[in-house]
Amino acid sequence: IVLGGLTVLAGLAPPFVMGHYLLSILLVWNGVVLYKRASGPGTPAVPRVSASSIAWSRALVAASLVVLTTGTVVTGTGPHGGDETAPRFTFSISDVARIHSLAAWAFLAICLVVLWRVHRDGATGDVDRRGQVLVGLVLAQGALGYAQYFTGIPPLLVGLHVAGSAAVFIAAVWF
Repeated sequence: IVLGGLTVLAGLAPPFVMGHYLLSILLVWNGVVLYKRASGPGTPAVPRVSASSIAWSRALVAASLVVLTTGTVVTGTGPHGGDETAPRFTFSISDVARIHSLAAWAFLAICLVVLWRVHRDGATGDVDRRGQVLVGLVLAQGALGYAQYFTGIPPLLVGLHVAGSAAVFIAAVWF
């Protein structure tokens, strides 16, 4: 709440908007973990896959945070980071979009590696399904990102892409 107020007082300056979104996504992370732990039987979690696959899955969540962070830089550079009078980063939109895209492609590659590893480890069907949902959301999010870039960054697609970023992050944490 305090950061939201500071963001408004700063005239929606990109660093404040970025911080507000990223702090919010960390709260979403906590919410997903709390939901998962509260809905369990109350016994300690038993890993269903190898320790190295668990390490890869943690790298997957870290990679998703890199994608989210680079995405906030794109938003802070582009025309829809707040209102028309809000300040913008002076970066080249093409350059920051390319960096964000490369981070997203790397994230997708890590998702595919982790999905393959957990399948190879003999993970249960629910783990496989969560991985498939994650990969499907990443692909849809990527298609949406390219669509918004090549159609002149229409505000509706930007809004859908921001909402999609939260969905992908939730799926990554859940996986």
